[in-house]
Amino acid sequence: MVIMLLFVVVAVIVLLSSKRSSSPQRDQELHYRWYEIHEMCRRTPGTAIVRVAHVYQRAQRGTKAVVVLVATGYQQDAWFAHSNPVPGSYLLVRGRTGWGPHNSNPEVLYVELGEVLYTLPPDTVQACERHRQLVIASQYR
Repeated sequence: MVIMLLFVVVAVIVLLSSKRSSSPQRDQELHYRWYEIHEMCRRTPGTAIVRVAHVYQRAQRGTKAVVVLVATGYQQDAWFAHSNPVPGSYLLVRGRTGWGPHNSNPEVLYVELGEVLYTLPPDTVQACERHRQLVIASQYR
């Protein structure tokens, strides 16, 4: 009985937190942060905004992932030293491209500790679109 009650309480908390996570205020904040990350990229030489397409190996010393450069759509393997990026997240990174011995790939993006400069959650683009739709709808009221 106690386990069932605990399960119900956890389910309600998860349901309420998921509804709260897509609030208009959060959408507006992510919209602002989306433009902020682009401005930071523009002003910081040697940086790029990437989306973590998927993670394919987590290790003690870092994470292997596939990233997509937001500006070009170019997809490449990446190594994040001593960090574990969330799949789907958007990152402002400084890194270097080099040889990947694990897959004989000359185009691996190496991101060292401290070179992830800014992080946005996976649902950022959807939040920006919801915010944009809300602004448009409020103009026609």
